[in-house]
Amino acid sequence: MKRNFRILMVDDDAEVLRANEQYLTETGYEVCCAQTLESARRKLHVPPDLILLDVRLPDGSGYDFCRDVRKVSNVPIIFLTALGGDGDIIGGLSLGGDDYIVKPCGMGVLGARIAACLRRRGLDGGRIDLPPLHIDIISGAVRMARGGG
Repeated sequence: MKRNFRILMVDDDAEVLRANEQYLTETGYEVCCAQTLESARRKLHVPPDLILLDVRLPDGSGYDFCRDVRKVSNVPIIFLTALGGDGDIIGGLSLGGDDYIVKPCGMGVLGARIAACLRRRGLDGGRIDLPPLHIDIISGAVRMARGGG
């Protein structure tokens, strides 16, 4: 059974939230949206597997939110923002961001960066592929591919 990863998406732009939520849901993720930091903090009671975080929000900075989250959690954080200067990117990564994507961004790129971030954290579904051997850590199932590959 494949686990649906939970993504908390924090962005004040309703159109961005709607488009990204639709794409990510169709890709198989469970998506929780927040348009303010206050709302995002309330939604942290159910820990997400990854946070997509804008920088400029109506009630504060995504940088500050990242700093606060890092005090209590190692959840992957990807900044998804229109701020694309070197200082912005360096600042976000220095505060504990795992990746930094400048908007606008293609959906395929967004999906690939999310998958890569989850994979680096070992949150890629609990599967080890060592062809011809395939191991599902969660279920304990081990499969040997026929024909050696």
